[in-house]
Amino acid sequence: ITLLDEKSASYCSVIFPAHEGYGLVFFELLTGTIFTTIIHKDDQPLLESELRRFSPDEIILSAHKQESALQTLLQKQGYVITIFDAPIDEALFNAWYTSCTTTSHEIIAYSEATSGALKILY
Repeated sequence: ITLLDEKSASYCSVIFPAHEGYGLVFFELLTGTIFTTIIHKDDQPLLESELRRFSPDEIILSAHKQESALQTLLQKQGYVITIFDAPIDEALFNAWYTSCTTTSHEIIAYSEATSGALKILY
């Protein structure tokens, strides 16, 4: 068993493909801090840069929105991939969403990619 190091950040990531691009969510496991962004699907260098910046221990992809090319690319780069294949708990997500600030609501409501990634997280 390997325990998390309490002195260094440990991230997990969700990548959710949508029409406007990839919704990326990085969450720090010890503090629960969440970072999110949207990256155009054609901007592979920016995607790789964001992944290097956070260096997630695991990347979660949706089975329903799975893109095999993305999964293959990530696995070739050495990332641990988990395919999420369960119903999304909308009630749990909505409970979390209502606790967010107005600014967060605007960001989440604006983007299918961001809201999709966050729904998988929650």
